[in-house]
Amino acid sequence: ETLVKRIENLRDYLTTLETIKIERLTAIKSYRTRLDTLCTQLDFKLDKFSIACQLIDEKYESCLTTDSLNQIESLLNELECKSKEQEKYVYRLVETLEKLYTKLSRDDATPPKRSAAYILRHNNAETVKQLENEISELQAKRMATSQVYCESMRKKIEEFYEQYQIGLSERHPIDFENITPETLDECDREYDRLDDMCRARKAIIDVFEQWKLLVQQHTEFLV
Repeated sequence: ETLVKRIENLRDYLTTLETIKIERLTAIKSYRTRLDTLCTQLDFKLDKFSIACQLIDEKYESCLTTDSLNQIESLLNELECKSKEQEKYVYRLVETLEKLYTKLSRDDATPPKRSAAYILRHNNAETVKQLENEISELQAKRMATSQVYCESMRKKIEEFYEQYQIGLSERHPIDFENITPETLDECDREYDRLDDMCRARKAIIDVFEQWKLLVQQHTEFLV
């Protein structure tokens, strides 16, 4: 192999390396954008000596090796999974808030307003904190009026029992003497269960009442 040929091969190799470097620079810059977004979303703190931290600091030359890229990609995959879990958690918190809004609106003259965190539902650590705090506040508010609320729900539940002829075996006993947050939830569950049950029974009971009325009218006519 001649010296000229070796020089040409070396130039080709250097060109290939430069192409790989450009491709990796493009990749890690996109990685940096995603990593920065995920760290903000999750309030995730990077080790200041890590490759990922160097990437955030835009020290790109330190991140070009295959090992560095593997570390960054592995961290991104981990944070992506955490982001998806946090998103699911945000919606579980939102569902809890929806239930609390509904519950507090039943017997409250001034029901709670929907918060910005509830409306926007951003997938970030700050929203999680706001939703958790709001849930704690609303749960405390429920307990502050728990006696009045339980008495009101007790009457409604008993009205269901009587109006729709619900037997003892179909009733769910609730301890109204020792009120706890679980007691409030039990009231809500029983009310919702009875509401669904009575909707299904209403048509049957209406027909039965009409039949009773017809029998009564027929009896009166014969007399």
